[in-house]
Amino acid sequence: MPHTITPARIVGILKKVPEKTFRITGLAPQLLDAAGKKVDIEKAMLHQGELNLAIREVQSYIQEVHALTHRLEGVGGKKIEDGFGEDGD
Repeated sequence: MPHTITPARIVGILKKVPEKTFRITGLAPQLLDAAGKKVDIEKAMLHQGELNLAIREVQSYIQEVHALTHRLEGVGGKKIEDGFGEDGD
C-alpha cells in the first residue's frame, strides 16, 4: 500500500540506509608521500587499477544519489510505494 512521503518519513527512511564506506577511504593513505601531505605519483601509478575502481564506485554512488534526489523532488505529497512499511516502522 502506498504511503505519503513527508520530510519526517524521508529522514526515517534515510536512517535505515546502511553507512557507505568507499574504497578510496582506505586507499588514499597508501598513496601519500613520506610526510603524509602529498600524493606520491609513483605510488598512485602502482595502484592505478584500484584507483580506477574507487573512482567508478564514487561516480556510481553520485549517480544513484542524483536519481534518488530527482525522484524525491518529483514526489511531493503524492502516494508512492516505497517498500519501507508504515511510518515509524
